[in-house]
Amino acid sequence: MSGELDWYALRDRSPSPRQLSRRQRVILQLVASGAQAREIAELLGITITTVKNHRTIAYQKLEAENAPHAVAIAMRLGWLTADDLDEGARLRGLA
Repeated sequence: MSGELDWYALRDRSPSPRQLSRRQRVILQLVASGAQAREIAELLGITITTVKNHRTIAYQKLEAENAPHAVAIAMRLGWLTADDLDEGARLRGLA
């Protein structure tokens, strides 16, 4: 294998392409707290379409079928914590 790239080693060192962006994580926090797209859009000052796009990309990165599945996967991976869920509720004025 001399002179050839070890693609597996390179892949292991690079950041995960599945990692959630900050915006996707915030939206997932709000989804986990029960917020719907319209409420999230109002809270973040973005359009409902933008919320849905971020949410869809987050679900795809997590290979999730729906909101509860996405939250469970993100928590299992450590990308979403109990503190994040509390923050989602706080942003909505629930905590």
